[in-house]
Amino acid sequence: MDRNGHSPAKASAETGALAADKIWRQDTVTNTVQVLDILPDDTPPRLLTGQHLNRNGKPGRMFQQMVPVPDAALFARLTSQIRRGDTIQITVTTTWDESGYSAALTDFALLPSIAASSAESVLV
Repeated sequence: MDRNGHSPAKASAETGALAADKIWRQDTVTNTVQVLDILPDDTPPRLLTGQHLNRNGKPGRMFQQMVPVPDAALFARLTSQIRRGDTIQITVTTTWDESGYSAALTDFALLPSIAASSAESVLV
């Protein structure tokens, strides 16, 4: 049973598992978040993000997420283009398999206002 009480066989049958890879399911989610910290010394390096959640139109609490960045080229691009406090769009892929699940940053994008200010700072 997984942490949600589903049996592996049932999860595999419901999602059409890839027999060779033993992957039951992959989900990709894109969110706009604030960069709270970049942790290059972790293995793999990680990105700490924050997102304010609203409830019934009222300001809620900040949801924080620690996102692993196993791709070295993606992490190098991330650290060269963003800094703490920036608001960016991230794409996180979660993979479920026999051993459980894992999530990783698979892409990110600067928001237009941040990209424009970054370009201006380079030109100055």
